[in-house]
This record gives sequence, structure tokens and C-alpha cells, in this order.
Amino acid sequence: MTDTATGALPRGRTERVRTMRMPRRLRNLEIALLVVVWAINAAAIVLVQLGATGAVQPNVIVLVAGLSLLTLMVHLVLRFTASEADPFVLPIATLLNGLGIAGIYRIDVANGDEGFTDSVAIRQIVWSAIAIVCALAVLIVIRNHRVLQRYTYLAMLVSVLLLLLPMLPGIGQTINGARVWISIGPFSFQPGEIAKIALAVFFAGYLVSRRESSPWSAARCSASSCPAARTSAQSSSSGRSR
Repeated sequence: MTDTATGALPRGRTERVRTMRMPRRLRNLEIALLVVVWAINAAAIVLVQLGATGAVQPNVIVLVAGLSLLTLMVHLVLRFTASEADPFVLPIATLLNGLGIAGIYRIDVANGDEGFTDSVAIRQIVWSAIAIVCALAVLIVIRNHRVLQRYTYLAMLVSVLLLLLPMLPGIGQTINGARVWISIGPFSFQPGEIAKIALAVFFAGYLVSRRESSPWSAARCSASSCPAARTSAQSSSSGRSR
């Protein structure tokens, strides 16, 4: 029912309607940005091909289109599992990944590398597809990210072990002067990339559990101790003096 005098919804109902519409607006903004990003990534691949060979070859474009479909799947899953998630993270990650693939593909074209065994860009696309599938699995399995706080210190231990793995004899490898790789059978990768995720889980859980003891917490931050609060207080007092 609306207010008979103003024709407006009651305050509580207005806030509830706004809360219901906000996730939909976030996801609509995300899909709009994704469409722009897909066009930019496709244009980057086409420009590389036209500049290097003077013709458009559909093989890499089809693979990049497959990655776009996977990111669309991530968007659809976000609509149901994390409707209030930040709408900029997925488009920005997709854009950076696509431009990186275009840059690597330019080097492949210059060297004449083709196929999975020779082309670094194609291998990068395959690894990107695997990463997106893993992201989909995480979104579906871990509905509440707060459960990761239980494994705060376990995540720290895992990250330290992963960072130490390249130092082990037998599996550690030195490539281009950096000993950050490990080789297991035909596969080689940098465990530090996985350690970054574990460190993010650790720091997030640690900072949340220690937020009350932090000097920047709301409970301990006053106008006299925090620079931001002090500046705000000075601005408001100067405004009143005028």
C-alpha cells in the first residue's frame, strides 16, 4: 500500500524493493561489460592476424570464443550463487586474460609456431579454460565463502610449502634464471601461483579475526588517532565555523 498523501511506498517496503533490485542491476552491469570485453578481445586477435599475415584465421578466434562462453557460464552461475558479487572483477579478469593471449599470439605468429605443442598462446587458452572451470566448481561447491575462515592457518601453511617446493631437488627447475618452477612428469608449473590464492585466504581470515585489535578498526579509531577521521572532523568543524 502507498502513502495516501504522497503516493510513495512505506519506508520499509521501499528499502526492501531496492535491496531486491540491486543484485539484478549488478549482474546486468556485469553482462554489459562482458559484451564489451568480448568484442575487445576478439578485435585484438583479429588485429594481430591482419597485421602479421594480412588474413583472418578462424582457429584461434574459435578458441577465444570458447573462453567467452565459459565466462558467460561464470556470469550465469554468479546470478544464482553470488548475486551481490562485485560486477567488475569478472570483466576485468576476462579483459586482461584476453589481451595477454593476444600478446602471446603475436609472438607465436612471428615465430611461426602452431598447434598445441608449439603455440604458447594455444596452451595459455587451454590453461585459462581449466582455470575458469575450477572457478565454476568453487562457485558451485563453496556457496558461503566464510567457511574458508576455518582454514586460515592451514592456508598459510599450504602457501609456505608451495613456495618452498621449487627448492626441492628432483622436481625444482630453474628456467630463465628463476627457480620458481616444478616439474612433475610432462607437466611443469609455478606453485607460487597457487600459493597466492592460499595467501589471500590466510590474510582475509586473519584480518577479519583480528579486526578488533587493529589500530584502524572502527572500535579503536577516533577522530584524534586516525588521519582520515581527523581530516573529516577538521573539515566539518571549519564548515560550521563559517
